[in-house]
Amino acid sequence: MRFIQVFATIIFFTSLFGCSHAPKLILPDSGPVIIQSDNDSVVVRENQQLFIEWNSHGSILQTRARAKNCEDVCPEDPPVTVTIIEANDSLIRVGSHVWKTRVDMPESYLEPESEIEIMGSENPTLFIPLNQVTNISIYDRKFTREDLFESPRLMLIWAGAGAIAGAASTIQRAEDELENTDKSTVKTEEIILSGLSGAVFGALVVPINTYFKIAFDKGLGEEIQIHSKKYTVNSPGVAHRLVIGNQ
Repeated sequence: MRFIQVFATIIFFTSLFGCSHAPKLILPDSGPVIIQSDNDSVVVRENQQLFIEWNSHGSILQTRARAKNCEDVCPEDPPVTVTIIEANDSLIRVGSHVWKTRVDMPESYLEPESEIEIMGSENPTLFIPLNQVTNISIYDRKFTREDLFESPRLMLIWAGAGAIAGAASTIQRAEDELENTDKSTVKTEEIILSGLSGAVFGALVVPINTYFKIAFDKGLGEEIQIHSKKYTVNSPGVAHRLVIGNQ
């Protein structure tokens, strides 16, 4: 597991060189959002994936994306995580990895009578009144030992493919040597060893791929509820509240 984590970390830092342009900041007196209570406080980190619920005129709204593949009946708009772009003591401005254009947002966000304020047409951002937030969930999917062996059948398939590829490459080298020198230095043990090495590498493809998916996962659908810590805020009798730091 340690090898997988190190390998994925290298890929992650390599990917940082392809960063997109950050949105222009517009809110005055902005600062980090802090989930605070009398006993502790949690500072929402930059790029922290969140699922937010807020109250608007008696209706509970959530960060969601528009449902795809609508034919006769559209499925429910799936919940999505968002990141906080900026916030002050009045508004939280958020964006989501799913919201590439306004078409990716729920239709209810875009209805003429909607009071939701949206900025931008590409990678649109959403403004949420700070004091109307009722629940904020911090998404934190972890890679576990169960994930390592989540798909044993698929691991066997990849191990078999790796074994064949490893052995075949060594056999091909032996054939090339025979064509050029009429003599091959490749031994049977080397072919077997190449097959075993290919099998190990093939078996690792599945957990490595799973680790990548989890490490860079940004939250969509029911996974959010399973892998999040939920804080109820700004409600009577509730200990937690949202405050803005650096004020």
